[in-house]
Amino acid sequence: MFRLTLSPAGGAAAMALLLLLAAAPARAQELVQDPGPIDFQSYFPRMEAVRVDRAEAPKIDGDLSDPAWTKAASTEEFYQVLPVEGATPSETTRAYLMYDDEFLYVGFHLFDSEPDKITAKLMARDAQLRNEDSIRVMLDPFGTFRDGFFFGTNPNGARVDALIENSSAIRVEWNTIWNVKSKIVEDGWIAEFAIPFRSISVDASLDEWGLQFLRFIPRKNEEMRWSNIDRTRGRIDLTNPGRLSGVENVRTGAGLEAQLFVTGASAYDFELDEIDLDLNPSANIFYKITPSLTGSLTFNTDFADAPLDARQVNTGRFDLFFPETRDFFLQDVASFEFGGAVFADAVNGLPFFSRRIGIVEGRPVDIVAGAKVSGKLGPANVGALAVRTGGDGALDGQYLGAARASFSILKESKIGAIITYGDPAGEVDNAVGGVDFQYRNTTRFEGALRADLAFLQSAGDDAGGRFAAADVSYRGDKWSWTSRFEHIGE
Repeated sequence: MFRLTLSPAGGAAAMALLLLLAAAPARAQELVQDPGPIDFQSYFPRMEAVRVDRAEAPKIDGDLSDPAWTKAASTEEFYQVLPVEGATPSETTRAYLMYDDEFLYVGFHLFDSEPDKITAKLMARDAQLRNEDSIRVMLDPFGTFRDGFFFGTNPNGARVDALIENSSAIRVEWNTIWNVKSKIVEDGWIAEFAIPFRSISVDASLDEWGLQFLRFIPRKNEEMRWSNIDRTRGRIDLTNPGRLSGVENVRTGAGLEAQLFVTGASAYDFELDEIDLDLNPSANIFYKITPSLTGSLTFNTDFADAPLDARQVNTGRFDLFFPETRDFFLQDVASFEFGGAVFADAVNGLPFFSRRIGIVEGRPVDIVAGAKVSGKLGPANVGALAVRTGGDGALDGQYLGAARASFSILKESKIGAIITYGDPAGEVDNAVGGVDFQYRNTTRFEGALRADLAFLQSAGDDAGGRFAAADVSYRGDKWSWTSRFEHIGE
């Protein structure tokens, strides 16, 4: 039993002590207040990269026991997007990040309380990972909040790399040099990425990059992200990424890359005892004029260096769509993007589609030479292309050209113009000019509002041709809608 006796002399002091003790919990409660729910509309996390010496760099083997990883910046600040937006994930994800003068290193410990149920079936390059346990890294080294680079893997170490265009389209045809290793462990799985700075375009003067991590657990239909905690924003949306700072003094190489190819055929004439040998050399040359602007040359180009097209069956009246796979045309392909969602589902009417160059009515046509400048020039995203194709029997050689410029306006939108000249088939003498406006707003309407407008006018033999279209959509947490207007003149 505890007893406190107050004497006249010490009563005042004891009473003061009691009042102080009674006030202490209230004071502590006042100091440690719950900050309340996070406003994910304005929320974005930050990470400062840690630099290590090249000699300390980790071995990319799916094992985080290298001492270098203990020095790396790390975070576990992931939130659910599915099934419950903003909720604490059911499994912990720990991300590590560091760099040396040549590579950006990203490591993940993806904890899983049921590792025997991890889904990992695919190993092919650029495999669809939507039904696999997977982790994705997205980088925006130019702070565009629209375009970037995508790298992903699963527990098998499958490599998926792609270009992100305008936070809405992804081009898996793009491939670059990088390394990743993964493996399943007793408490989940591990993934290690090594991304060379020379494999991505980097703005050395930029203090902050856009950065996003995304994990998916298919058996739980659970998607968790580091930033962009908003289900109305797509998985490749870079309008509100996390921020990465501290990457400086890195080596991006000499900026010169040359690709040389030789195709050939031989035939032996038994009567004349002669061998007829036909060799066709070709080349692609890329040079970084600035870290964000690339000059490209191509000579005697054909499809020999391109991956085979996926087989498709045409059940409609329109031509099938085959994506561009040639390196010369894939370089900075986002610089020529026009119209946004207006041309998202079809290329009919699209003023510039590089796949039409070098192939006419299903048969290949040689590209004698081509030159291109593309990338970022000041505030503008620019692309200019000139190509000379060879003749093929009745088809004469053609001069073809395209130029595109776009500018970021407002917070998430852009406006631009395009000019094209020539007809790959040589049937008409034609030029096309157009303007487009791509509006995005993901902060005002409790969802994502998108409005894409495009107008095109032709000149030359088809001077009466005119095209105007608008594609407007809204995607919210409870409902969504899409509307489209299109006018095609004669």
